[in-house]
Amino acid sequence: MIMYKCPHCGNESISLFKKADLDLRYKSKCKNCGKKYGLSSYSYLLDLIFVWGCFLIQNTSFTVPLKIVLGILVLLVDKLFNILFVPIVKK
Repeated sequence: MIMYKCPHCGNESISLFKKADLDLRYKSKCKNCGKKYGLSSYSYLLDLIFVWGCFLIQNTSFTVPLKIVLGILVLLVDKLFNILFVPIVKK
């Protein structure tokens, strides 16, 4: 499994699923050192882009099932961007 390094102790203690589930509002603690970490603040910009995308999807003339599928797809892309491009920082 892919593991990410804690910004405090440098040990690989953050799982792929944990990083995908990180949010700016909440901080997580490292399993090894117990110090808090979270996402970089520019992930707000990425979240705003995806909220805008959801808004555009909802204001189209697509059918409801298609809007739901596109909304789920946008959510998955948001999680993928958090995994690939947003660094984990000390909090």
